[in-house]
Amino acid sequence: MLRENPVIYEEAPKDDILLKVIKWLFIMEDIIYWHYEGRAFLNNFFAYVINEIGILLARWTKKLLITQSDVRVNISLS
Repeated sequence: MLRENPVIYEEAPKDDILLKVIKWLFIMEDIIYWHYEGRAFLNNFFAYVINEIGILLARWTKKLLITQSDVRVNISLS
C-alpha cells in the first residue's frame, strides 16, 4: 500500500514532535502491558532498528568507498 501511495512530507518532521510521539508510545506500552514488559519490548525494538540502520549504513559506506577507489584507479589508468 505504501509503495502505491508513498508518504511525502513537504518539510522534515520536527524533532519535538518525534520525541512526543516516542514518549506517547512508551506511555501506551505502559498502559497495555504491566510490569514494564511493553516498555522493554519497545526499547528492544528501537535498539534493533538502530542496530540494523547502523549495519546498513556501514555496508553502504563500504560500497561507496570501494566504488570511489575504483573510480580513482580507472582515472589514473587512463
